[in-house]
Amino acid sequence: MPQRQSTPLPKNWPRDVTFLTTLHIPPPLTPASISVDDYDGGGGSDDQSRSSRLPLITPLPATPNPNVRITPITTPTHPAYTQRGLFATRALPPSTFILFYLGTLHPSSTTDPDSNYDLSLDRDLDLSIDATHRGNEARFINDYRGVRPDGPNAEFRDCLVQVRLGRPGSTQKTHYERRIGVFVLSPGKGAAPAPAPTAPGSGRSKSQSKSTGSISGSSSSSSSRSSKRARGIAKGEEIVVSYGKGFWKARKTDEDDHEGDEMEEVVVVVGEDGERVSDAG
Repeated sequence: MPQRQSTPLPKNWPRDVTFLTTLHIPPPLTPASISVDDYDGGGGSDDQSRSSRLPLITPLPATPNPNVRITPITTPTHPAYTQRGLFATRALPPSTFILFYLGTLHPSSTTDPDSNYDLSLDRDLDLSIDATHRGNEARFINDYRGVRPDGPNAEFRDCLVQVRLGRPGSTQKTHYERRIGVFVLSPGKGAAPAPAPTAPGSGRSKSQSKSTGSISGSSSSSSSRSSKRARGIAKGEEIVVSYGKGFWKARKTDEDDHEGDEMEEVVVVVGEDGERVSDAG
């Protein structure tokens, strides 16, 4: 049944999926479940939580996001042939924040084993984000295997947003919440070697979604680096990431293929006109 909502939908958005402009947090979960109380501007100290030192994304991206376009995949050799992919509508330099990964927040213990859209937000908090029935453009990002020989050109990173609680015109309280963001690979990060492609017809293979491995909560660049380096994403290029082993399982910083990598502190935010509007870190 077609959805009814006032927010304009991105072109090629599926009719059976609700388009989100913010994270969906159903009861019994609340915004407090992912709030960060000790954010200090991103600098942080050794005695503060890792969450308090995550980059703050500001300003928030427009919705629908003008920097990306959902496009049907018509190339028969593409792993996601007949499905959809996400493409850049303008050149995106390295470290650019592209968009959030939005969906329904839920306890990781309730993860649907058949979901291809469930991403762990925080292992310690036992929280994940599932974009199967609700999400944004990020749900259409495919794995790079079989798509881009040079490896991924983007990655998932943890980040923060500033949220104001209360009705407009009344006293509003500000706090910070955890999010998962999609970023262009940072300068100097090597492309991962291309392993076997995923099963035809799906950008996300079942073997990947049910693997027992894990992916880092702060960076998805491979420690097994090639001679190629991140150069940004060109206009019209498909945005692809490396799901890695067990991407849909809890992400553990010290037990994955990317052990030892540090998150780049620079975050580039690109405005609707394609110009850089802020650096955060």
